[in-house]
Amino acid sequence: MAVMSAISLVLFLLPFPQAHKFYFLQFRFWEFGVGALVALTAIGLRENPKHTRLLIWLGRTALVLTVALIALPAKYMNGSLALVWTTLMAGILLVYPYKEDKLLAGILTNRWLTYLGEISFSIYIWHQVLLAFLRYSFVAHFDWAVNLVYLAGVAVISILSFRLIEKPAGQVLTKPEGGGKTLAISGLLFVFVAECAIALYINRQGGVVRDVPELYVTQGNKIDHRAYNDKIYKLNKPFSTDKRHVMILGNSFGRDFANVLLESQWGDSLEICFIAEYDMFSPENIEKGKGAEYVFYASLSTNTTETGIEAARDWMTKVGLDPDSMYITGMKLFGVNNGLVYRHRNEPDYFEQRQQLSPEFIARNKELKNRYGDRYVELIDYITDSEGRIRVFSDDRKYISQDCRHFSRGGAEYFGRLLSPRFTEIFSK
Repeated sequence: MAVMSAISLVLFLLPFPQAHKFYFLQFRFWEFGVGALVALTAIGLRENPKHTRLLIWLGRTALVLTVALIALPAKYMNGSLALVWTTLMAGILLVYPYKEDKLLAGILTNRWLTYLGEISFSIYIWHQVLLAFLRYSFVAHFDWAVNLVYLAGVAVISILSFRLIEKPAGQVLTKPEGGGKTLAISGLLFVFVAECAIALYINRQGGVVRDVPELYVTQGNKIDHRAYNDKIYKLNKPFSTDKRHVMILGNSFGRDFANVLLESQWGDSLEICFIAEYDMFSPENIEKGKGAEYVFYASLSTNTTETGIEAARDWMTKVGLDPDSMYITGMKLFGVNNGLVYRHRNEPDYFEQRQQLSPEFIARNKELKNRYGDRYVELIDYITDSEGRIRVFSDDRKYISQDCRHFSRGGAEYFGRLLSPRFTEIFSK
């Protein structure tokens, strides 16, 4: 277990794509491994007096480091290291014999901290639900007042959940066999079967519970939006026609831009090859690049550095193309989330809504536009007003983005129309 966990941790820390690290088991196994090792060794370690002093000092250290992690500014700790730190500290704290620690036992066994521990599972269950609901439907940005309301809400609901559901259920289920226990288990099974039946029905409907024409979604019409986007990944192949050869380097934003090109009036006259930027230096992709006539780099987000652009320029050099001929597609962002917009769906000005862009985002986009000049393919200026508010819906009343970052089908079609003059300028050269 220890060896497998160590191998998994090394893989997690290596520079693999973040999506792979998040979804694939080989990159996440070490998290399970830490818990398993604690479970296998905790009883033996805590019952052996020889280890008590060492475990106390390890526990104290873990407490200090955990507080330090909370206090440390985010810029000094990336997400991967924070996850490793948190997981390892949690593992140590699970074997920490705090009751034997004369220095901290009084603090750690305090009635308020003890009660916080008792309701911790309810907090775990409810905090994300409330956070998602609040962020998606009511609040674009959190300040101290919103944070206080949120924390108070989590506390109240968690306490009620613990007292009215978790604690009574636990008392019933730990009793010897009897009518109460049988009834509780029967009730849980009924709820479980009912939830599965409802989920199966929704699944058979393609996840559609109401018509949302703004996203081409109607009940009984199972449009596969994933297929619309994922078809771009199949374009990673050598050029083979006499159409204009267009190479797109990037990530999911590059996939978006490919859809915009295909939806534009130039779509039928272009042969597009899309290469994920993490794999662009493979020998076969270098070879594909030699047939490109136009190259677009599309991977810019709010926290983009120049590293990706410089890597794309190096790629241009390797395939024998002038790096200065590469086009860079602009940044795009369509607000915080669409829930803040969708909750107004019954109001008359629903389709006229805009979301505010941050000054930092606008400044970064302007900086990049000034730096790369006519090689920068601007996006957001087409639909942003003088106050930095960006449109949410296209001119034919479709959501431009389903997640405020990537183009929906309607968004790709809309920008295909908006950018057609710019594409004429580029492809007429």
